[in-house]
Formats: sequence, C-alpha cells, structure tokens
Amino acid sequence: MFCFRERTGCLGRDGGSGRCSGAGKGLLGSSGQGWSRWVGVGMVAFALLAPKADSMLPAPPESLVAPYEGLLYLPLDEDSGTVVHDHSGNGNDGTIGLAHWEPGKFGSCLEFLNPSIGEAVVVPSSESLDLYAPFWVSSWIKARSSAHYLGIVDRYVYDSGTESGFTLYLNQGLTRLSVYCGANGTRDIFGTTDLRDDAWHHVAAGWDGQMLYVYVDGALERQVPWYHAPAPLTQDLSVGIRLSGWGGFLPFIGRIDEVRLGQSPNHGALTGRVVSGGYPLGGHSVWAENEPYRVA
Repeated sequence: MFCFRERTGCLGRDGGSGRCSGAGKGLLGSSGQGWSRWVGVGMVAFALLAPKADSMLPAPPESLVAPYEGLLYLPLDEDSGTVVHDHSGNGNDGTIGLAHWEPGKFGSCLEFLNPSIGEAVVVPSSESLDLYAPFWVSSWIKARSSAHYLGIVDRYVYDSGTESGFTLYLNQGLTRLSVYCGANGTRDIFGTTDLRDDAWHHVAAGWDGQMLYVYVDGALERQVPWYHAPAPLTQDLSVGIRLSGWGGFLPFIGRIDEVRLGQSPNHGALTGRVVSGGYPLGGHSVWAENEPYRVA
C-alpha cells in the first residue's frame, strides 16, 4: 500500500503493511493544531486533512468516510505560462485565455478582470470528466464584483430545450450549484452567504445520490433532495466562465485557486452523508494520489 501526505513528500512504501514509512510533516505542520489520518482504498491510502485550529472541523466518524475519485485537480501553481496542469492523474490540462497570474490562497492563482474579453481556463472534453455518480466540485475564490452571475466551474450545454452537465457559480453572491439532467430535469441549490467581499472563501458543492449540498468555508449552508446525475455531454469544461448555453457566459471577476472535481468510485448512492458542522463524504479526501486537499 502507498501512503501520501503532502504534495512534495510521499512517505513511501513499507513492504505492504499499510503503514507509512518516514516521519514527514504534513501540511498542518507538527504543532498538533490539526488532525490527519489515513484511509485505505484498494491499494491507495488517502489522507484526510482538516484546517488548523482557528477553523477546525470535526473529524468524521470512520463509518462516514468514503473518498472520491479525482477527475480533475488544478492547483494553479504554475505562476506563468498559458497551460495549467491537472494533478489528478487523468491528464486534463487546461489552456488559459487572457487570465492573469497572481498570488493565490496557496501559491499562485488566476485572476479574471475583464468580462468582455473572455478570460477563462478551458479543459478539453474527456470521458474522465463525465459525471454519472455522486460527485463533488470545489474551489477557493476571491470575488470582487457585484455582478449577478459569476461562473467558477462549468461544464454545461443547452441543446433544443435539453440541458446537460453542471455549473458551480455565484448567483447574487450566493454559492449555487446547478445540475442539468436531461430528460430528468434540472435542480438548483443555493448557499446563504454573499461572497462578493474580495476575501478568500472555500466553496464546495455536490450530490451524493440523494441530496445536493452547498458548503462555504467548511459549513453546510443548504441541502435539497435530488436523485439524478448530470446528463452526459461532450462540452469542454471551463473555469471562470461559461463557454456556451442558456444564461450567458457568467464571467468571474476576481481570483480562483485550487479547482477540484471528483466522484464516488462506487458509482452509487452513499450513506451517512453529512458530518454536522463539517464537510460531507469525500469533502476532505485526497483525490489525487499525492495531492492533499488543502482547505486551511
């Protein structure tokens, strides 16, 4: 079994016992201000990392842990150039269109300033981005616009009255997830906090097979029933804008960092979904084998 704890420090392999060899320090440091533990999935161990003490979330019970597969992880730490690299292992690299490199929540990030020139990151369509099971999408954002719609992560198409895909965005400042399920209809869920304050916030939303969720800065803001996965599509995925479809382009104004998309490897509804006051199943998962889910 392989064990991983931090981006630059695989703790190695110990001959199959499942223990992590080496004493490396995790992202939370060695001060005891946070917790971490290891969850084995097949032959890969996933670390669950919580924020530091000043924003501590409760550790989920062992019975509620169900890591998600990483479909896309864009740390946006390149700090230069026109390509952003996917660290999920799926090769879903993206191309930057006119956005600017700036200091991020972690390392560098992309800043989107001018909605009229189509600033965005575009990730080519891939079967590895298809959502047909419980899924999770998240990002760090710093929104500085009063615009009605601000697109964060989008893979959506409108065709002859049928909508497919999903969108994570701000709607009047509230975190909104829309899932477009073809003949099964469309479902929206809204958060409760206006995030257009030019401050960093972690936004996350998902579907567990029975409920849609919206989390802001680690707190559950709303949940609604829903039983259908997004309909399949061949549209590219975009960050910072909607590429096409109903509702306009939703250009984001501000900074975006740490974009993630994952889904359940079990391809079915999960049970015991929400840990009170914390993230739901998979919320702290390390979706890429050696890339921690940085939430502090």
